[in-house]
Amino acid sequence: MNEAARNLPPAAANALLTVLEEELGTDLGRLLGEVGPSVPPEAWDAALLRPLRDFLGRGGKRFRERFASLCWELAGRTDQPPELLPLLIEYVHAGSLIVDDVQDDSPVRRGDDALHVRYGVPLALNAGNWLYFFPLVMLERLGLAPVRELALHRQMARTMLRCHFGQALDLAARCWAWDKKALPALASAITELKTASLFALSASIASEAAGADVGTATALAVFAGELGTALQQLDDLGNLRAGRAGSGSTDQVDPKRHEDLRGGRVTYAWALAAEVLSEDELDQLQADALDVAEGGGDVLALARSLDRAVGEVGRQRVGTRLRLSLRALRDAVGDGPVIDEMRREIERLEASYG
Repeated sequence: MNEAARNLPPAAANALLTVLEEELGTDLGRLLGEVGPSVPPEAWDAALLRPLRDFLGRGGKRFRERFASLCWELAGRTDQPPELLPLLIEYVHAGSLIVDDVQDDSPVRRGDDALHVRYGVPLALNAGNWLYFFPLVMLERLGLAPVRELALHRQMARTMLRCHFGQALDLAARCWAWDKKALPALASAITELKTASLFALSASIASEAAGADVGTATALAVFAGELGTALQQLDDLGNLRAGRAGSGSTDQVDPKRHEDLRGGRVTYAWALAAEVLSEDELDQLQADALDVAEGGGDVLALARSLDRAVGEVGRQRVGTRLRLSLRALRDAVGDGPVIDEMRREIERLEASYG
């Protein structure tokens, strides 16, 4: 760990920050040439490093990082992956959270002020976008054969484009504006493009860097997409419940809870509602959702109604999806301790979504 990272608060001294401090500190000249070191360090700190250090030091599930390492092992490698490899997706994911919060006008993220609340929209938006491009440049640090580096660069670029397609739908589509046929298709597309594709990229980066054969790489990418979809669906369902700001807390309701309902977002809950409810029942919930979005409805009542209608069936379906996808991966790559560890990680995540 370099000196800058060593001097960070304990919670912030993680691998994401170590690499960041190196690239924006001692190695800034490598990225920017003479212009980098010519600028006073305090200027770079205020413009970029301080907000990034703040956000990346907040923790989070960091499952994508661990998932990439497990995929490396499932690709047949017994050595440790390059330290940077599992971080690439975490940087992209962090950037997406920062930008999402700006677009959603979310007040909090990971237990603290959203970055745009603390530093203003311009700096937050620039920091989030910077995190999209940083991993593309960091690919060269993996030391891969040029053909593999090019393949990963192309895959990352395609994935980022797909994520923006999904984000566009998520920002524009409203749950009350679409019928029973369109709602499931929209929810599925948003989840596949925004979430599943980023999970699949985690697997692709690991398998490509590990030199996996085509069959293994394909199986890992398919599993990763299924996993990303399932976890997003669990998150959509979990957000129907009146969670608190802290686990087991009786304090104020988590300000991010029901954010999708207030924004009228097309989530997995609405896809299920379109499937299991009658036209009249769905019409009523959609009218209630419009009232909530316009500030006159009861978001808690809407959340309870949706949870009663689709919560249990949704969780059962997601559980089945997770088990079947893990079984398919096991059949493709073989059973063993890494599959067992993957199963434990999934069970832990499944429980965490409530």
